[in-house]
Amino acid sequence: MQGNYPLTGFMISNILEVFSALAMIVIIFYSSEQIFRNKSVQINELIDSSPVSSLHLYSSKFLALLLIPATMILLAVAIAVAAQISVGYYHFEPFVYLKLVYYAGAPILIVVSIALITQS
Repeated sequence: MQGNYPLTGFMISNILEVFSALAMIVIIFYSSEQIFRNKSVQINELIDSSPVSSLHLYSSKFLALLLIPATMILLAVAIAVAAQISVGYYHFEPFVYLKLVYYAGAPILIVVSIALITQS
């Protein structure tokens, strides 16, 4: 298979090139929006006085912030596979795409944790 086929490694490198900066911007924006939305509508006193533990509140915010980049990664993989199909390249390497989920997702997990800790 020689030619100008979009190989999986090439597609992954293109995704990683753009994804890290874009994911940082999205996480910073949404984490600040989540934290300061309660203060802007002045509902933070009501939330703080509710019987729900803080662990549940922060874990729900953490999960919501993790789902955004996870969705972005899955969408990027779907677009990469669609690009490969559109040119007639059908030799997919799913384990390489799974590595992308790990190598792009692990730093995002740390960034989400830091964003929630610093803004709360």
